[in-house]
Amino acid sequence: MGTKVSKKQGDNASQKVAAVTAFSSAGKGAQIKRMALLSKKSSVKPTNFQKVDLNLSPAQPPSSVTANFPCYEASSSGGMPVQIWMKTGFNINARHGGGTALVLISRNKSDNDGSELQLIRCGVSGNHMQYTSIVNDGTHSIYEWNEVHTTSTGDLCPASMFGKAHCSVFSNIARMGHCGCAVVYEGSKAKGFSSAGVMRPGLNAACGPGGGALVVICSAPPAKGVCPGNIYLVHQGNSEGRLSAKPLFPNKDNLWKFVASDDEQIEVQGPSQSHYAVLYSFSERFARQQAGKPTGKGYHSQTFDGSKPTRLLSRCSTHMGRSLLLMCSCSSGVNDATTSAIYQVVLQKSGMQCNYIAGSSGNLESPSVWTVSCDNDELSVVGPSVPSRYAFIANIPEDTPSPSDRCNQTSSLAAGLDTAFRGGVEMRDKTVVGWVSEAVSVRIMLNEKVIETIQMPQLLEQPDGRLGFQRELTDEENSPGLKLIKVYGLVNDMYNNSVPVELEGSPKEVQRQPPGVLFAVNLGGPAYEAENKVVYADTQTLFNVHPEGGYQCTRKYGEYVSTKSNLYSVMSSTYDGFLYSTYNTTHPEFADDIEYKIPLPAGNYKLKVHCLSSGIGSPYFTVSGDNYSSEQIKNQ
Repeated sequence: MGTKVSKKQGDNASQKVAAVTAFSSAGKGAQIKRMALLSKKSSVKPTNFQKVDLNLSPAQPPSSVTANFPCYEASSSGGMPVQIWMKTGFNINARHGGGTALVLISRNKSDNDGSELQLIRCGVSGNHMQYTSIVNDGTHSIYEWNEVHTTSTGDLCPASMFGKAHCSVFSNIARMGHCGCAVVYEGSKAKGFSSAGVMRPGLNAACGPGGGALVVICSAPPAKGVCPGNIYLVHQGNSEGRLSAKPLFPNKDNLWKFVASDDEQIEVQGPSQSHYAVLYSFSERFARQQAGKPTGKGYHSQTFDGSKPTRLLSRCSTHMGRSLLLMCSCSSGVNDATTSAIYQVVLQKSGMQCNYIAGSSGNLESPSVWTVSCDNDELSVVGPSVPSRYAFIANIPEDTPSPSDRCNQTSSLAAGLDTAFRGGVEMRDKTVVGWVSEAVSVRIMLNEKVIETIQMPQLLEQPDGRLGFQRELTDEENSPGLKLIKVYGLVNDMYNNSVPVELEGSPKEVQRQPPGVLFAVNLGGPAYEAENKVVYADTQTLFNVHPEGGYQCTRKYGEYVSTKSNLYSVMSSTYDGFLYSTYNTTHPEFADDIEYKIPLPAGNYKLKVHCLSSGIGSPYFTVSGDNYSSEQIKNQ
């Protein structure tokens, strides 16, 4: 069987796959010779090291390459006008290979509700990411739909307007979830003169608290020789008659209808004997409710060189009429140099049909850089010749129940080797201390500038066999201000090229205050170094709102500048105007207090408050049990 590709992927798709495959085969012998020659030329690593015990912290067990859960979920709620954050455990620092994630968000309030499907492009490091709205439905206000933020450590935080909200995150990074949370359904056979079959997923047409949103992967047996397919966002409204659905491809195979049945259940009407996979915004709860139903097939893979075909699925002919939601990503540098794209693949009697859905890139003109093909009854994908990750969720019943058996992401994407390099770093006052699992050079950077490269012979043998290193910051490097330290091991990849691999625990944020300053905080905003070198701590990471507010007050601060005031002119009168662009806010629906427990020993201190507000109540501050009004604050 020849290589089969979809015309939807472009006129040159077949030639592209054939050229890549031919180049790969023809160059295999030359590549082996080149690697052998490079191996001979490479320097021999030292085996004897000075023994100096650095009293390193015990090495943490390596994190599992495959998560024991299907996806991350989060909930939150808040009253007007407090926007709500859903803090997930999904980290957007994907490292080599990048990452692609889908966020399914549902939200409701008494008078409005909304659902949205977003694409998240994960950066390599440095908290770089980009979110793209794929489709949304429901009602909304003058505010935007849903925003996406991260914590200072890179955990994804979708933010919705007030109400109750829930989200689930599905990705092509196996350690962030194995994606085994779709439920497969089979539509009925059309009866009589009807050409439509029916499927019910067992969900009410109206939502409960937190709203409700479904992503439904649809496909059907061939009609006139072609198997149709589409993907829908289905929105559950607050009340009867509010069920709605939007196709990702409105002008292609829009053959499925979603209606409320007489008993107010979701009913899907589509081609006879259609196949479905349903993802729900409340993934864990939905899986429990549908126990006994088959789960949708999920698969994760990766490759050091994306230009070489990566197999996704075997025996495609046995899955004719089924469909896959494919997530692709790659990296070609550091920080934001990643590309993400998602596709729908429908398996045909001969080959397959592939359609691009959405994507984004930090360094390429177009994110649609992957070509999917069917060759010798195997589905494969090719893309840029850089580290790449793939995953799919399909309406094929799962036949490999163990996630570790269907998540093939164990190799090192940084070096293309079977054994993954490891290392760790910590700060001890003004000394950088760390370790590596093998003899490599270590690069230490301060605010993106290299301050030291520790060569292999300088490594120190530790009692447990690890190789340690240490580097004390100079007085200038340790001067007042906000510093970011990154540490990399320089590993040789499979072609003997040196590749920087960031160590566990990196980056490290170092805060040094100028004389006379013990502590400062940027209310409502991130960490910031002022012109006078005072370091203002990060509100979001370090502090919680008043405990009476509880879980509902996970985000009581804004990040917006009012255009109705003279704030712009005030900000332009100082070099540190950024400090005044974020603010704290509360709401009487919960607790109208925000409490900061500042880590200072007992003693006498001077408290200085920088603020811009005309709505400060009294008392404004309570310090060590004493109340201070706004007038007292202003007069001091």
